[in-house]
Amino acid sequence: MTDRIRCKTEGCDDTILPETAARTGGVCMRCVNRKAHEDREEFIRKNRREVDPYEGLTDPVEIIGVLHTPRVHDPLIRYKPPPLTAAELYGALSPAQVARLMRHAADALRTGQRDYAHDIAKSLATLTTASLDEMLGVWVERLEFWPAVIFRGAGAPIRDGIIDHLRTADFDHDRSLSANHALSALAWIGDEVVQQAFRDWEKHPHAGASSCMSVPTHTHTWLDGSSTHRGGVS
Repeated sequence: MTDRIRCKTEGCDDTILPETAARTGGVCMRCVNRKAHEDREEFIRKNRREVDPYEGLTDPVEIIGVLHTPRVHDPLIRYKPPPLTAAELYGALSPAQVARLMRHAADALRTGQRDYAHDIAKSLATLTTASLDEMLGVWVERLEFWPAVIFRGAGAPIRDGIIDHLRTADFDHDRSLSANHALSALAWIGDEVVQQAFRDWEKHPHAGASSCMSVPTHTHTWLDGSSTHRGGVS
């Protein structure tokens, strides 16, 4: 049986094989790894720099664009926060700036930047009271019904586009289509036409809408403090 050697690190009671000791200078792997971690943390502390991605920007739309842009994590970079919070930035947008952001989100969705598009759309839906129908037309065209909250209070053309999709889509053969997302989007619209459609599907289930009764109802609190019940069957 090979005699093990006690780790040379003060306070460490681990023992190691002679060949390991020869390779590490008599230090156990636990201590080797801990020292490497400490050295890396010290290197990061001494070399980390602060970067302001918003430097020189004054246009709220451009600042919001940077805010939602994904960044590759780099431990050597600490990014400065935006000059205002997301709620403050979105809350101060003019109608023209909201329209620009909607077009920006729609273009991002068209070019495959789904997460980026979803982030902007969701923020527009939850941090403003603006109608988003102009943007939602692109979502419906691409059969994209998520995040569901962005469809809150959408108009008749958007609503009818979703209902038509649910009535005609072949969910059995195209697994990329999501009935649940479409139903949740309708629940956020929640007008009389939607409620009647839910009642019809309850009585005469359709392949695309057979789970409509499991769609959650929503109570949306608007920025003015009022609440609106969305979805479900009355």
